[in-house]
Amino acid sequence: MNWLEDCKEALTAMAELYVFVQIIDFKADKIYSIKANREVDAVLQADMPLQDRLARLMAKATVRGQHQPVESFIDLQTLPQRMCGNKRLSLSCYCAEHGWGRGDFIRMGDADPLTRVIFALEDINSQKEHEGMMQQTVDLLAESYSAIYYANLLDQSVQPVRMNEVAQWVVSRQKEKLSPRSLMKTYIDSFIHPDDAADMMRLINLDYLQERLKTEPCIFHVYRTHTQGVDTYYRMKIMKLAERQILVCAFENIDQEVREKIKAAQEQERYNMLINGLSREYSSVWYIDAALDTVSLVRSNANSQTTKAVLASVKDVSYEKVIRAYIDTFVVPEDRERLYQQTSIAELLRQIPDDDVYRIDYARQNLDGQQCHFQACYARDINATGSQCFIAGFRDVQSMFMAEQRKQKELAEARRVAEAANASKTNFLFNMSHDIRTPMNAIMGFRDLLEKYQDDPARRKRYLDKIKEASKVLLSIINNVLEMARIEKGKLALEEAAYNVHEFAASLYVVLEDMMQARKITVTYELKVEHPCLYGDTTKLREIYLNILSNACKYTEPGGSVMVVCEELPAAKPGWGLFRSTITDTGIGMAADFLPHVFDEFSRENNTTSTKIEGTGLGMSIVKRLVALMDGTIEMQSEKGVGTTCIVSIPHRFAAAAEISGEQIPAAAVSSLKGVRILLAEDNEINAEITMTILQEAGILIDHAADGRICVDMLRAAPDAYYDLILMDVQMPNLNGYEAARQIRALPDGAKAGIPILAMTANAFEEDRQEALKAGMNGHLAKPIETKFLLQTLADLFHAESSIGGV
Repeated sequence: MNWLEDCKEALTAMAELYVFVQIIDFKADKIYSIKANREVDAVLQADMPLQDRLARLMAKATVRGQHQPVESFIDLQTLPQRMCGNKRLSLSCYCAEHGWGRGDFIRMGDADPLTRVIFALEDINSQKEHEGMMQQTVDLLAESYSAIYYANLLDQSVQPVRMNEVAQWVVSRQKEKLSPRSLMKTYIDSFIHPDDAADMMRLINLDYLQERLKTEPCIFHVYRTHTQGVDTYYRMKIMKLAERQILVCAFENIDQEVREKIKAAQEQERYNMLINGLSREYSSVWYIDAALDTVSLVRSNANSQTTKAVLASVKDVSYEKVIRAYIDTFVVPEDRERLYQQTSIAELLRQIPDDDVYRIDYARQNLDGQQCHFQACYARDINATGSQCFIAGFRDVQSMFMAEQRKQKELAEARRVAEAANASKTNFLFNMSHDIRTPMNAIMGFRDLLEKYQDDPARRKRYLDKIKEASKVLLSIINNVLEMARIEKGKLALEEAAYNVHEFAASLYVVLEDMMQARKITVTYELKVEHPCLYGDTTKLREIYLNILSNACKYTEPGGSVMVVCEELPAAKPGWGLFRSTITDTGIGMAADFLPHVFDEFSRENNTTSTKIEGTGLGMSIVKRLVALMDGTIEMQSEKGVGTTCIVSIPHRFAAAAEISGEQIPAAAVSSLKGVRILLAEDNEINAEITMTILQEAGILIDHAADGRICVDMLRAAPDAYYDLILMDVQMPNLNGYEAARQIRALPDGAKAGIPILAMTANAFEEDRQEALKAGMNGHLAKPIETKFLLQTLADLFHAESSIGGV
């Protein structure tokens, strides 16, 4: 029994772990009891074969349903074969009396065949309880986690605990032993969103995970999968089992949770933006719970002492009480009843639809006694509990109210001005209709009388003079209307040239002389100037002074007088003088209430019917704008029945006498036009007939082209030097005058290309003249054409040509 003594210490140690320890000696066919109780010893020492003793012992210990595995386990005949190559065989079974136990056959020595084994039973109730708890834990985790793995840090192996379809697919793709790296690599390459793949790859490194787990109880990592175009959020949880080199890796689908958080964050961001936006515009922002009738202050940026006093009571209390106290204390009495109703929760719920804002305007009484206009804005919403709530903002709108008041006043004034303008235009059209019909009636009436008394030379001359006078009046009316249209379009520009003040004044007198003599009006003028030579736009200056002087003559009764005084005053700029002209008449004057409107468009104190004086009501408006264009000023002084004084002050730059062109074309030059051949381009037959007759009576040879294209063709086909000049209408069919002139200037024959061309058109303004010059024409004649002016212009042109070696 020396071998037993040799194993005594080992057997004693085993007895501490096992509840039952026996040695079976096959060679001696004996059982040596190391640890057992009396009942077990009685069975083992019974006089029967060893196999039967074991069978009786195990049959007594095991419950129904486990006999077959136990019998196979204790079969001594097969035991040597089963233990071949094994140090131990084990079987767990359940005993009704003692619970769970595990039986072990443990080889003693390496002798073959098997001679001795240790048969031991271990109480594993606590182990089974732990395994049950572990399985229950896994089952519970399975409700949250779609996949769970154990990763062995020692041998780099993986044991799946729970797998969903994705995990099963990933495992099935492994061709070798499961390892954390291979599994994660396949998972990342096949399912992870590209933007999250790099971070996931770090989790393949077990050393990296162990280092982190030294300071962290567990590792959480959120990522996205990307399959079939759909992103899904997952969370991976990694932790280390206590006292064991095992990592537990669990994968949880948190897509709904993350998306709810994102949605909540977005809603919170929108809410914050709303509150911040409201806070910038509103002095205070309130949150009102409609179900609980509570109010709390969300934000305030108030500097007003009154607003601070209001907000002191807004602290999670009854909204209805707070708003009523506010109205009673700070809202003006006349707005209180309306605000009681409009700000009540019931009215707010009724008035405010979803996605809308309810605005209430009222007047507030501040602590300093001042009143200001305020506005409350309510927006409806649903809070986190699903109850109705409101966001309310309060702001001072005094500046907005004042701005609106100013705007309303401006609109009212604009309406008044527009109505006045419409009234003026209506009056203008009424006066214009009469003023145009008056000279037209004279023209038509005297034309009929001329036809009747054409054999009476005296009457014929008188009727022709009357027709000429009426035509000038009609032309003046039309020119005034067109001039105002040009001014309003901003098409005016100054064309300054040197002129002599004395000669300019004399030319004005010549124009008005007949009118003044006919009305027996005395005109005197006095020039007090040191520098008579000036630069200026004489055309516009003439228009200014003729308008003023003609008004003075028209509105002065026969026997009256008109005085003109022009004096030179110092100017701010060197080389300049301020020339002030004072025109005083003894006419009918103007009423004081009309004087402020004397420069208004279409404005006349009395119409033509009542005064018998023609006019459009545009003359003085034109004068005012022309004077302003020259940086001058004009003022009117008048008294009803006494007369009117007009003072015009315009700055002028001094000129030298040598800069003034005094060359005059001799009258004999007009007679030299005989034999000149002119090509007339005119599509209007009446105008063509009049022009041709005038020119033929002056001895001029003339051919007619009905449009611009015919004109160009006739010039091209004519012999060299056949035509001396072209009179070109502008508005013609097929080819207008400007295009015709450009084609002529482009002709290959230099002589024909250089032929003088004069525009002769009803487009009578400065911009029309400039357009004619740009097209290559030599000058511009405005219709209606005056015979003397036409002939003098032609004489001037031919005189200039001859002076430089021309015709």
